[in-house]
Amino acid sequence: MRSRHPGATKILVVTVCVFSLAFFFYTFTVLLRQSAKECPGSSSVRSSLESFALSTNNDQYRSYASAIFILKCLTTPGCFPSLNCKSGVPQRIQRRKHWEEQAFCVEDVRRNDCLVYSFGIHTSWEWEAKMAKLFGCQVYAFDPTMNHPKQLDNGVTFHQWGLQAAGTNMSATHSNEYQAIDPSRLYSLDDIMQRLGHANRQLDILMLDCEGCEWGALRHLMCDGTSHTVNQIVVEMHFQKNLGLLNEADVLGAAQAVVCMEQERWGIVSIEPSGAGKEDADYARDVTKVLHGSAFLLNIALERIPYEDPLPSERLEAIATLSKVWDRAREECYDKYGDKPKDPPPDVCLKYHQLDREYKQADQRYRSIRKTRANFDKPPRLDKSKQVDGYKRLKRRFS
Repeated sequence: MRSRHPGATKILVVTVCVFSLAFFFYTFTVLLRQSAKECPGSSSVRSSLESFALSTNNDQYRSYASAIFILKCLTTPGCFPSLNCKSGVPQRIQRRKHWEEQAFCVEDVRRNDCLVYSFGIHTSWEWEAKMAKLFGCQVYAFDPTMNHPKQLDNGVTFHQWGLQAAGTNMSATHSNEYQAIDPSRLYSLDDIMQRLGHANRQLDILMLDCEGCEWGALRHLMCDGTSHTVNQIVVEMHFQKNLGLLNEADVLGAAQAVVCMEQERWGIVSIEPSGAGKEDADYARDVTKVLHGSAFLLNIALERIPYEDPLPSERLEAIATLSKVWDRAREECYDKYGDKPKDPPPDVCLKYHQLDREYKQADQRYRSIRKTRANFDKPPRLDKSKQVDGYKRLKRRFS
């Protein structure tokens, strides 16, 4: 039997290599496009509202996939609406457990008469004591799993209460390291403010570090329209099964809270990744898709987007409408003057030039209010920053 000609063998090898490379690049391109479709990018969470119809959508998988997308938008820098502090930049108050140093807009806290509620203190009220000492705030600390003295520190009062939300069993959303929660100690935020005589006051900071109760509490606040009583929310968000997202229904509820959050005009002023213990490493299906890098939970600070400023999604819609009018005016100009010059002469096509200026101004304003977060924030500590007004005075009070 004759052996194969050496030249034919080379041609066969080259052909196989070419086809293999072509198949590889085709597969890579398909995967890349699919990844781009799944990535929220810079689109607003409002773009998912049509597919996120919990009450009318009979396709449970589609609803759940939309919920995962919405949670991913919340945790992806630059996707969910964000804004800058009204004054200053986000700061962290130094704590012994540095991973619990949630940043917030310290300069937006009103002096002397500020009111702070902190849920989930467990065995430490270091942050609460410093809020009272640094800013003169009236601080109330809550934890239904602990039995502490009523007066924890100067300006810090303790109550063995926890947050409850309508339709959500908060007594079941707690970490393995805590005792079971007595449902009789759980109240809504409105009930607590009534009980403490704060019904007619504005809550400057609502701190939620309550091991899973944040999803139900946020859903209640945002979707029931009661969040107007709060100026700033600082929340530690958990994504584990035993910390609020036990099943698909919990994931859908969390996503609904995020949708309502945008509708109620809340935006992110600070977002920082943090870790979680091994006992809290079990997640609901697909929830790990929303997390980035080594983040097992997130510290997020929220403030209201001013009513005089359109939401990013509203501004984008306005820009898109203006862009269509601008495009029609440009085509009319080109049709009228035949050629398609790069820039029509300034003495003709006046409508086009006016719309062109308006379009560029609208786009510039949009970009100026939308805070781009290429990476998660790494805010400085309050007592190490020179950016805080009255830094030396605050340091003297702190020491």
